[in-house]
Amino acid sequence: MNDYIIGRVWLFGNDVSIEAILPSKVLYKQEILNENDIMQFVLEDYYKDWYKYVRKGDIIVAGENFGWGSSRPAPRILKKMGIECIVAESVSRLFFRNAISVGIPIVLCKDISKYLKNKDYIKVDIIKGIIEISKDNIVKHGIGIPKGSPPYEIIQKGGIV
Repeated sequence: MNDYIIGRVWLFGNDVSIEAILPSKVLYKQEILNENDIMQFVLEDYYKDWYKYVRKGDIIVAGENFGWGSSRPAPRILKKMGIECIVAESVSRLFFRNAISVGIPIVLCKDISKYLKNKDYIKVDIIKGIIEISKDNIVKHGIGIPKGSPPYEIIQKGGIV
């Protein structure tokens, strides 16, 4: 993985729970047999048929408390859908660890949501936590993942799961 990621934004607000990302009703349906079937339900309360529009290289940008709740394979499914990076004002610790373990970097940046709309493009320096919004010539400074740190090494290897 590169230290810079350029991608299209999918914007989410505050308090997006793990239940909203990957609904528990899906995990127990007998007719859902694999991860491809599960994808059609990911974040369905926010964007109908989102799985049809997400593509490799996309970036989730969220407000505070993204991914709160119980442990689920949500980061693994997001990665399989093509999500390359998550930029949020804050995320739950459990979600952060699960995302890193599958190789999705998370950059924290206060107030980032108010500068973006869906389908904007941004450049994210995952080491320094710098987010460049080229359409408005804005540069935001957040918290990245330091080069050489265990999370950085895990991400560079594509995850440990």
